Amino acid sequence: MNLPEACSAGGPVLAIPAELAFSWGGVDNGDYDRACAAENHTNLDYGAIGIVKVGVGRALALDLELLTAFLATPSGGVIIRNYDEDPLTDDVAQTMVAGVQEWTSWGEPLSLEDGRLFIFDSAYPGAADPQDIEAEEGVIAARLGSGKYAIHTAVSDGIELIRLTRTQ
Repeated sequence: MNLPEACSAGGPVLAIPAELAFSWGGVDNGDYDRACAAENHTNLDYGAIGIVKVGVGRALALDLELLTAFLATPSGGVIIRNYDEDPLTDDVAQTMVAGVQEWTSWGEPLSLEDGRLFIFDSAYPGAADPQDIEAEEGVIAARLGSGKYAIHTAVSDGIELIRLTRTQ
């Protein structure tokens, strides 16, 4: 089975809790510029990860136009970036994640009240319904469940992984 994918046309990919997505304005209201200047910016191998405040919450800004997929796991999920396979299948992604020997804790947990995470090009406005997000490079609507998710990063053979693990 192929995993859902998204990318950007040149800037950051946004991973935003569904309950905040409607308030993301993209290029039109300066939100895209905020994603480009994300706080707590940490370089990975090729891309980077940072935080951008959205309303009363936070979203992840994933720097650069890297092909991005989402693999659901029993405890949350893994955002996978900069891979060669297109489309990326569930089996290949699980093998990539299983091969990671060391994960690095990153930042504060991400809260998902609605339980969904939308992933799309930060240049586009968000919406409460992922079908209403008009990002040309795809939209991922990941279902993780309501709760707080610890964030861990890893790089394996140039592939960047961001693991979200439910903590409560």
